[in-house]
Amino acid sequence: MPEQSSMHVHLNWAKERIDEMDAALASFEVRADQAKAESKVKVDQIVADLKERRDEFRALLKTQVEATESALARAKTDLETQWDGFEAQVKTYFEGAGKQIEQQQATFRDIAAAQAKAWS
Repeated sequence: MPEQSSMHVHLNWAKERIDEMDAALASFEVRADQAKAESKVKVDQIVADLKERRDEFRALLKTQVEATESALARAKTDLETQWDGFEAQVKTYFEGAGKQIEQQQATFRDIAAAQAKAWS
């Protein structure tokens, strides 16, 4: 759970940064539309560069999420294997304990039968 919670915090942070990038780009695009012809080219280039950086950020985030999901899937597989081993050990214990109880009950019956025979 702590890893999942940490991942959630990281994803929220990343999404907030993408929202900020989108807001900045929207603002720059409005300014680009209002700019004079000579500065419009510069502003358009800045907007294009910022979009590229934003897209790289998104791609990196996606790669990290996929890697984290892959790591979580491997961890889940490992945990399931450990859980299966635990369950098998519990089953073995109960099977062994059940045989021991059966032996104790058989011994008790034999002793009770011997005592009943002795009393009669």
